[in-house]
Amino acid sequence: MERSRTPVGDRGPAAGRDGRSGGRGTGGGRRSPQVRALAASRLARAHAAAGAEGAFRRAAAEAERQLATAGAQEGPAWLYWLDAAELAAQQGLGLLALGLAEEAAPLLDGALAALDPSFLRDRSLYAARAAQAHARAGDREGALALGREAARLSKQCGSPRLAAALDELKETLDLDGQPDRSADT
Repeated sequence: MERSRTPVGDRGPAAGRDGRSGGRGTGGGRRSPQVRALAASRLARAHAAAGAEGAFRRAAAEAERQLATAGAQEGPAWLYWLDAAELAAQQGLGLLALGLAEEAAPLLDGALAALDPSFLRDRSLYAARAAQAHARAGDREGALALGREAARLSKQCGSPRLAAALDELKETLDLDGQPDRSADT
């Protein structure tokens, strides 16, 4: 039996730096731009959770670039929900995690406005997160309006994440919607 001379982990030009096809750093491979956009948006959220603003912004820009590259080309059926509104929501959530509520609010508002009305759970969760951004940015009236919308929608689609988001919003509003200063500490 003849052995391959290809080193273990080397799968040719489509392999990523880590040797796995479709891994981070691939030059294309067989992954669709939609899949790469999703991966980049999740990487951006991870960077935001770690407080790495520059890395967050780079990954978020890559997600947008990949989705733009996809254009009208059909992606995997399981990614039917991934669109510009979803990327804007994810970017807004990342900015909120970084303590940049004033930047997050318009992105979350825009995502909410563009989101398919039939996605009740997403609409309620994004309304709660947008309300949180408005509250932290000092817009109490906007936060209250969005919070009421999230609470109304939550009655149609219970979710532990939504309940937690509404509880967090209530705490923020009980603090009188103090402007977000978490990035200053």
